[in-house]
Amino acid sequence: MLIAAHQSVAHRLSDIYRKVEVAPALAGRPMLYTFTQPDPALQAARACNITTTQTAVEVASDALQLSRGAGIGRDRRIEKIFLTHGCP
Repeated sequence: MLIAAHQSVAHRLSDIYRKVEVAPALAGRPMLYTFTQPDPALQAARACNITTTQTAVEVASDALQLSRGAGIGRDRRIEKIFLTHGCP
């Protein structure tokens, strides 16, 4: 039986997928406003930056928990995300 066939793992994977798909959509709104209006929306851009950074750390943490620590290593993407954005 595949690990993704378990109900709790499938639920966590769907949460990760949702977070990954929502982050770029959230980033697009301040960018679109900034390019179409004379005054940039700095508060919205900063809030978007904070939210997407927190989402990246949450997704990396969830992926690390699902992989049972197999993502720890200098050549792994999960480790690179934690080094770039900081550990929770």
